Amino acid sequence: MQERKFIYAVIENKAESPPCAESRTGGINGAPLEIVCYRDLAAVVSAIDAGRFDPDLSGEASSAREESLKADLLKYQQVNSFLLEQSRRSGMLPLRFGFTARDKEEVEGVLERVYIQLRTQLDRLKGKVELVVQASWDLPKILQEIAGDNPELVGADRVQTGRMLFEAAEVKRKKFVKAMHDKLSPFARDFSEGPRKAEAMILNRSYLVERDKEPLFDEAINSLGTKYEGTLTFRYIGPLPAYSFVNIE
Repeated sequence: MQERKFIYAVIENKAESPPCAESRTGGINGAPLEIVCYRDLAAVVSAIDAGRFDPDLSGEASSAREESLKADLLKYQQVNSFLLEQSRRSGMLPLRFGFTARDKEEVEGVLERVYIQLRTQLDRLKGKVELVVQASWDLPKILQEIAGDNPELVGADRVQTGRMLFEAAEVKRKKFVKAMHDKLSPFARDFSEGPRKAEAMILNRSYLVERDKEPLFDEAINSLGTKYEGTLTFRYIGPLPAYSFVNIE
């Protein structure tokens, strides 16, 4: 086994006991969480086998690796969620999954090299969380409604009719998205667009929200759910570490 350090997040380097000292779950594969400090920043890390993310596996081994990666990703998310709760005032900066270094000295080198970026982004995220809003509709039902309300779009040419109906549906989708965003954006500091992975999904957007504005954001979501009941289905996820608002390579 060749040991490396898996880096979960960057937090404030404070004199009191670090939040990870209170964690009973540990990191990936049960390894204890550790703190590596540089100036007023601290990286939360744990030891990991360097071959754990080896891509050169196939067949049954590849299937086992996929399950292992899912478990590792879940643990990574659990650790960062714990750090988010323990760092409510000072904030935390989640790093991308799979970020590793050779040893503690290299972790310190990373903190030193990108100190200004880390410090700036940590300050920006302080006291804020990510809230994910997803909205979906019943597309066949929407197309039928559009056809009923706009009979001029329906003609003998099925291809042209289909194209015009889908164009009208896209216009309708954008109106829904604007109305939802206008309702939510006053309570957010920023937002990030996510991929719409299903045909029925019309919105997948992450909002960066200050903790004291979270109840207001919740109320706005409930209001949208009531307003569009029977038309749109909502999925509301969070609070999460601000994964969508971190760009550290």
